[in-house]
Amino acid sequence: MTVQPTGQLTVTKSANPTTVTAAGQHVVYSFEVSNPGHVTITDLGVTDTAFSGTGSTPVITCPVTTLAPGGSTTCTASYIVTQADVDAGQIANTAVAHGSSPTGDAVDSPPSSATVTAKHTPSLTVSKSATPATVNDAGDVIS
Repeated sequence: MTVQPTGQLTVTKSANPTTVTAAGQHVVYSFEVSNPGHVTITDLGVTDTAFSGTGSTPVITCPVTTLAPGGSTTCTASYIVTQADVDAGQIANTAVAHGSSPTGDAVDSPPSSATVTAKHTPSLTVSKSATPATVNDAGDVIS
């Protein structure tokens, strides 16, 4: 009996920073993709499968698209935080790595997620003034 080798991929996703506080901040996502299998994987890529951000979905780039057995690469993407993200309190993101085995079969990794916490501190400020600052008689009008 001959066992046909199959392709395998893993992906570990991370975000830097893991906490944001304001719109306009940048989050850099890293995707560590590894081939723990016994065959070379070609047409390597990473795809976001779930993204809660309200801005444009990050574009993921990989420096290599072929991974030999035991090989790895780090793909990256950048995201600009929106005010709606800060208001929501977090940005959740899940991705999978994918490619093709030598026989042309699709190879997908299990999903990996990263969550960025959006800390917000709501506050209001009130200033009060009165004119005139002093009154002399009952019935004087204060604005």
